[in-house]
Order: sequence, then structure tokens, then C-alpha cells
Amino acid sequence: MINSFCDKQNKIDILEKNIKLIKSNNLDVILLSPINLPEYIIDLCNVFIQTKENPVTKWPGKTMFEYWEYSMYGKKYQLYLGKPDYGWASLYQIKKLSQIGLTYDYEYYFHIIYDTIIDEHLINTFLTNEKCVLFPSNKGFEVGGFFMGFNKYVLNLFQKIITEDLYYKNHDVAETLLSNISKVLPCKIEKYNTKDEIYFFENLDLFNYSSYNNFKFFLHKRTLADDDSAKIFFYDLDKSYNVIVEVNNNIIDVVVSNHYLMDLNFHHDDVFSLYITYDGNKQNLIHLYNNISHNKIIITDVDDCNNL
Repeated sequence: MINSFCDKQNKIDILEKNIKLIKSNNLDVILLSPINLPEYIIDLCNVFIQTKENPVTKWPGKTMFEYWEYSMYGKKYQLYLGKPDYGWASLYQIKKLSQIGLTYDYEYYFHIIYDTIIDEHLINTFLTNEKCVLFPSNKGFEVGGFFMGFNKYVLNLFQKIITEDLYYKNHDVAETLLSNISKVLPCKIEKYNTKDEIYFFENLDLFNYSSYNNFKFFLHKRTLADDDSAKIFFYDLDKSYNVIVEVNNNIIDVVVSNHYLMDLNFHHDDVFSLYITYDGNKQNLIHLYNNISHNKIIITDVDDCNNL
């Protein structure tokens, strides 16, 4: 049983590879997707379910935050980056796949994510006799969710435990909930780390919205803050640059230096178009801006940076 969200060709290619690998080991495939997939992918599956449901939550609902704090030249900079929470969306797919899979009355079921790296160790696990077998992930979780095996009795118990209410009361990530569930079921947790093939945030500055190599900037958008305006914070600049920012057809032509905070003077709900131009190259920021859940920067004076 594969849960997926394959909106790009490289994801579809990995999904196809994994389906063929699973089928080559004489297992049936049940695939669930909240978006359209090519016909050749569907044809590989024994069962394909497409659903419009993809319950991702954003601020002011459950949100995951990245936090960065540093001090320089008498100032403390605190950046908060809000990201949508995909935990319940993933667990919901697992629950629905389990419910649908159980109607086919297989003796044993495996849950995988579409880009799980299915190596020789996991292939050998297809022959397991364990009532439930779970694996840690390379991201440090005791139960990663990349690869899980259940007999039909334990799978039925497992899917009944997973509820939206339990997830949000958990106040943690989906992997922690899976780990907690493993304590009340007859599960064996292997020591072998599972991995996913696509890791979106590896070697990536999550706070940087710039497409330019010359400088970085962070977009400040405090959703639900009535008295705050949109801002752009420039950082990691080794010299000054002349940029042109267009917000709602208003032009800001300015020279920016490191740690320059540009106030766009529009309430965050009133930004309808946003561009930045440097050296003749124009970047449209409105899509990135609209997708922000909740970002903010706080700059404060400090007397002694060495003590921070």
C-alpha cells in the first residue's frame, strides 16, 4: 500500500520504479493519490484510489516552525519560518489505505511512501512472519513511517487508533504518534534505518526566498497580525546592491546592504503583486508570498553579543 503525492516527473519516475520493484517480488500494489497520475502508473497497480482529500493544515492551524537566531554588531536577529503541517495528511492517507486494503482480505500488508528506498534489507522483510514490523528513519525517528508491515489483525487495530483528534492532541509530528502507537501494539522495531529518495530540505537555506546568487532575503508576513506590514529582510550580503522592488505597482528603487529591512508599507493582506529586479533580472515573488503560512523577523538591540 503506497501513499503518494507525485506532482513532478521525478517523483512519478521514482514511484514507477518502486511499483515495478514491488511487483517483481510477487506483491500486489494498492496506490492512493490526491492528484491525477499518468495512465501507465495506474495500469501497474492492482488497485488505484484517487481522492480529493489532502488535509494539510496552515497557520493559524497546526504549523511547523523553523527558527534561526544569531547576533551581529549589537543586534539580535530572530527569524521564524512557518511551514504547513503535512502530518495529518500523511496519517490520513495511511488510515484510508488501511481501511480500503482490509476489504481485500490479504494476509499481510506493507505501508510505504512512494519514494522509500527499497533495498535488499526491505525486500527480505517482505517474507517476515512478524505481526507488525516497523523501522526507524535516517531523520532520527524511532518509527519513520517509510516502511511498515502488519498482519491483517494488527493493521485493523492500527488504523482504528489513528484519528485526527489523537494527532492534534499529540502536539508533535506524525512520526512521534507512530512511535507511541507501536508501544500498545505487538510491534517489532528494527534497528535498520530506512530512507527516502527525495529529501527536499537537504543543504537548503529554508529562510532564503531569493533566486539570485548574489544575495539572500527573507519575506516577513505575520498572518493574522492586524497592525503589521509586509517586509523584506536582506542577509548574507558581502556588499551593497541596487534592487528595484515593485509592490502593487509601487516602485521602490533602493541600495540594500547586509541586514537591511525593507518595509513595503502594505498590510500583509493587501499585497497583490510583488516583484524584485536586480541587474535586469526580475523575480516574481507573489506565489511564494501567498504560500507563506506565518513568517516573522524580530530585530532587537543587545549590549554584548559575546554572551548570546
